[in-house]
Amino acid sequence: MSKKGDKKGRPKQKAVKEEAGTTTGEDKKSDKKGKGKGKGKKDKGEAPPSHVVIIREDKYTQLPEVEIEEVEPSTDEPPKPGEPGWEYLIAQLPPDLSYALASMWENLEDVYIDDFQQLLFIKRLLLNAVMPFSNYAKQYMTDVITAPDNRKDYLRRFQQIYNEFDDDVRVDLEFKAELHCRVQEMKDKLIDLCDQKMFKCEMERGGLINQRWAPRQLIELLNTYISAFQLELDRFLDTQTLIADYYTGVITKMPNIEEALVKENLPRVEIQDLQLAEATSRLLQYVDTKEENPFTKRASDFLGIALAYVTKMDKVATEVYEKTRNLFNPQPIPGGKGKKEKKPKESKKGGSEKNMLKLFEPDEKVKRNFQKIFDEWICALKGETARVNVRLNLLRADFVRSVNEVLSTLQKTFHDIYEDIQKRYRAEINSVNRACELLCRAIEAGMKIQEELVLKDDEFFVDSKYILYPSEVEKEVYEEPTTDYIFTVKQLSKVTNIFLDLAPSGWLPLRSFTFILQDMTVNDQQRSVPKMWFNLPVENIDKLVIELFGRFEMVPWKEFVLYNLMVPFPTEDELLACRRAYLEYDEQASELVSREDFDKVDLWFDERLEKLLLIKDLLYKLYRVDETWVNYTAMLLDFCKGKTTSEGLGKALTLSLGIKVCSDKEMGDEQATKMVLERAMYEEELARREEERFANIEYIDTIVDELVDQTVHLCESIIIEEVFDDETQMPESEHKRVTLDDDVKRITESPSSFKKDPKTGSRQKVPVPELKKILSNRVSDTSKNRDEKGVQINPEPDEYVEPKRRSDTLDEDMPLNEDDIGRPSSEQLLEVQEMEGEPEVEVVMSGVDVGKETNEKPFRYLLKVEELQDALKRVIPDYFRVRKINTEEQTLDEFVQEIYEKCKRPEFNDEAFVHDILNDETFLEHINITSKFLVRNAPKMVEEYVKGNKI
Repeated sequence: MSKKGDKKGRPKQKAVKEEAGTTTGEDKKSDKKGKGKGKGKKDKGEAPPSHVVIIREDKYTQLPEVEIEEVEPSTDEPPKPGEPGWEYLIAQLPPDLSYALASMWENLEDVYIDDFQQLLFIKRLLLNAVMPFSNYAKQYMTDVITAPDNRKDYLRRFQQIYNEFDDDVRVDLEFKAELHCRVQEMKDKLIDLCDQKMFKCEMERGGLINQRWAPRQLIELLNTYISAFQLELDRFLDTQTLIADYYTGVITKMPNIEEALVKENLPRVEIQDLQLAEATSRLLQYVDTKEENPFTKRASDFLGIALAYVTKMDKVATEVYEKTRNLFNPQPIPGGKGKKEKKPKESKKGGSEKNMLKLFEPDEKVKRNFQKIFDEWICALKGETARVNVRLNLLRADFVRSVNEVLSTLQKTFHDIYEDIQKRYRAEINSVNRACELLCRAIEAGMKIQEELVLKDDEFFVDSKYILYPSEVEKEVYEEPTTDYIFTVKQLSKVTNIFLDLAPSGWLPLRSFTFILQDMTVNDQQRSVPKMWFNLPVENIDKLVIELFGRFEMVPWKEFVLYNLMVPFPTEDELLACRRAYLEYDEQASELVSREDFDKVDLWFDERLEKLLLIKDLLYKLYRVDETWVNYTAMLLDFCKGKTTSEGLGKALTLSLGIKVCSDKEMGDEQATKMVLERAMYEEELARREEERFANIEYIDTIVDELVDQTVHLCESIIIEEVFDDETQMPESEHKRVTLDDDVKRITESPSSFKKDPKTGSRQKVPVPELKKILSNRVSDTSKNRDEKGVQINPEPDEYVEPKRRSDTLDEDMPLNEDDIGRPSSEQLLEVQEMEGEPEVEVVMSGVDVGKETNEKPFRYLLKVEELQDALKRVIPDYFRVRKINTEEQTLDEFVQEIYEKCKRPEFNDEAFVHDILNDETFLEHINITSKFLVRNAPKMVEEYVKGNKI
């Protein structure tokens, strides 16, 4: 920028430059004539296209006052090959040559990409194996380092011997000195064990390194990168060859005939290279080593070999380019004005090459753009050389990075292992010193060491839970934990004593029970109830009793004790397990066991021994019959409670029947559907077997008919006799008769006595007893139509006879096919059941036996009305066995019969499912009058009333 008042100190220059692409038509014509006439223009004094005209002015010019923004002159030069804006020459090549060059390039690309993918995959495999090996080495050495030793045994034996000495000799100074010496000997022995273990760990660590896994992996990785170097060199060589062939083809319409570029193979490193293996082992073995990475130098050596080869081949390719450029001399176009240059003298060889080029005269487009062709050629050569140099250096840098990463990982692994070994060794030495120090203090104090001294792993501690000799300690008195709302077992025992005096049967009127609880919560000197029960309002006690037992006039006070005992209620499996345990002591199934046997059985809840004994004392007091016997069934029935009435009553039925019953409606409906499907499948299978049996019988009948027709003249009704002369006539007693056994033997030996199995297609022999029976029947029937000589009388055509059932024709034990061999039939099974006294099963669904479950199942789903009535009589209280309907009374059996008729299913032989009965609305309406089968949390209810959450 120039300021106002400034003067120009030097003359102004103006430069005029011809822009590319702004020539006139005449200029374009002169350009088309080629560059061969350039010399002629220079001789005539014409200025070249880039001529600059400079005009000088000697006058000083006063600049205007307006500030003018200086604009830098544009230096817009034409682009060069490889730069943006360069238009590449599109030359026509012979089709064969174009196809060959294109195929060559595609093959070059495919080989380059595929081989590089394989090398990268191998590289990933090699690198991915490093971390697993590192983890394996750490885990293996951790196991070796933490392996147990004998230090604990030495210390324990020394402590036992030390405790055996009498107390009177412990105060003797000489004895103490001797003990100190023994402690020092033991210390030396323990430290020696620590040294041996550390030495063993170091040997194991060195063994892992000397396996030379790391050198092998790194050498394979180096060979992988060498292969990558080789791929880049091969591509460089093939690309240079293709460039030379292409541009030579553009000029001469044929590929390059110069000597081909020579391929060089890089050597590989041997896997067992001792120099690399030893150097790598030293890097991993020694923590403070400063040795350099040997693989970096090897990679640099191979890089130098590759770069030298690139330089050599680049020089060869450049020579081909120079030689072709020197030989190229386009002929001037006829009618041109240029002067012909003098031809230099040519050698013999050059002359022959030039004559060869003359055989392929370049076309006009090539002559016009010969400079552009050679510029693109040399640019392609230099570009490929620069590319391969960059790629080679990049591969070398990536290899160095990968090797350093692998070595650093492995170095850290083995160095950490070394640190762990040293750390563990120091910790073990420290624990030994602490143990010996404690022993020395005990020796000086003259006291025994009751607790066991333990050297475990790298720690030393005194195990107070294990003592080497017992000490006289006063017996601990068990005190029950108390809470504000929960009864203790002792309190429940006091309440039980009160109720037993008033109602030994276990039932109290609702009003009497309520009054007793009110007295306990208002004025109880013995503290029979928890503390917070005294805060329960008197009017809420009546509500509490109704919530616990319902509005029935009688209350089972034993269940009040169970509700406050705060032990879990058992499951069906636990109930059955307890029942089986009690039955082992109750051989007569009287439901009574002695007090001693009662205490032997383990219950389903796990409590502390003292509390468990108190609970068993309380249960014995609740359910004892006399001073000796306990009714365990009554106790288990009172524990049959659940979240719903159906669940609790189902537990009671389970206990009564001795097998689990299904009370869940969804589960029961699912099982019913499954049983229907199983029956349908059984019916289908049975029908299939019957069909196969009738088919086999018909087939046997056909075979026997054929055999009888063929052999009837040989049967019993035919007499075979020899004809003699009158002089030698045999007596009548010598006449022979063919017996049935002979006939059957002959028939069974015949191939026609085999039948074909319709399933397998194999042929099976007809059993002899059945064939004998059938043959006898058929022969006797056929003999009726024959005369005395065996000739058939009035033969009739065969008529179709309906196949007979197996029981009418064949013996019942005859197997029909392979599936039936060794298996009794359904009729035989029914006969056996009837012989064993089983009730006959009613037949529904086309002859399928239902009503009994074929397989033993974990649940009982179906019940007969008698079984249900008997079970309910045992689990439902006596006062509950009469149901009032309006003014009439209905007994429990009548009520159950009514519900059973409502729930039974005809397709199951008019039997009812347990879950249908237990979930019936009418049945539950009657049962829900009482809460006997429901789980109640009495302390929680009291808490709600005390806090005012319930009104």
